[in-house]
Amino acid sequence: MIGLLITVIWAGAELAERWRVGTSVLTVLLCVVLGVFTWTARVQVSTWKNSETVARQALKATGENFMAEVLLGNWLEDQGDEEAAITQHRHAIATKPDHFVPYTRLGILLDKNGRQEEAIKAYAGALKLNDTLTGIQLMLGRALQGSGQIDAAVILYKNVLKRTPYDPQAHYLAGTAYETLEAYDKALTYYTESARLDSKSPLRDRLTERLQQEE
Repeated sequence: MIGLLITVIWAGAELAERWRVGTSVLTVLLCVVLGVFTWTARVQVSTWKNSETVARQALKATGENFMAEVLLGNWLEDQGDEEAAITQHRHAIATKPDHFVPYTRLGILLDKNGRQEEAIKAYAGALKLNDTLTGIQLMLGRALQGSGQIDAAVILYKNVLKRTPYDPQAHYLAGTAYETLEAYDKALTYYTESARLDSKSPLRDRLTERLQQEE
C-alpha cells in the first residue's frame, strides 16, 4: 500500500499542475482512488486468509489446478474433515494422475479409516509412480499384513531393507510379519536388530528380559 500511495500522490500532484485542478477537486479525486484501492486490497487479502481460501481462489481463477487441489485436500485433512479430504485427493488424482503425492495422502487417510483394500490400491499407485518412497512401502506392507497378505508384506519389508538396511521400523515390521507366520527365530532376529538400531525402542527391555530368561 505504501508504494501505491506514493504513486497516487505523485501522479495526483503532477496532474493537478498540468490540468490546473483545484485543491478541493484533487482531494476528492484522490479520496475516490484511495477508496477503490482500499476496497480492492481488502477483497484480495481475504483470499489469503488461509490455505482453503488460497486454494479455492486458485481453482476459481484457473479451473483444474493440481497444486491447488492438493493444497485444499491437505487443509481439509488438517481440519479433521477426512471424508472431504479423501474426495479432494481423489479429485487431485483425476486432475493429474501421474503425480504420486495425492496417492500417498489418499492411502494414508483410507488406511487410517480402516479401508485397507482401497488404501492398498492408493499406496500401490504412488509406488508405481515413485518406487523410492520407502515410507509408503512400509505403509503398504502394513496394510497388506493387516489384510492377511503376509508374504507380500515380507517382500516389501525386505526390499526396503535392501535400500535402507539401518531402518529400525522396517526390521520391526519384518519381525511382526515373521511372528505372524510363526517363524519365531526369524522374528527374533529382526526384532533384535530393530532394538539395536533404535536406542529408544521398547523392544530393548523386552528382548533383554527374554535373553536373561533363556540364560
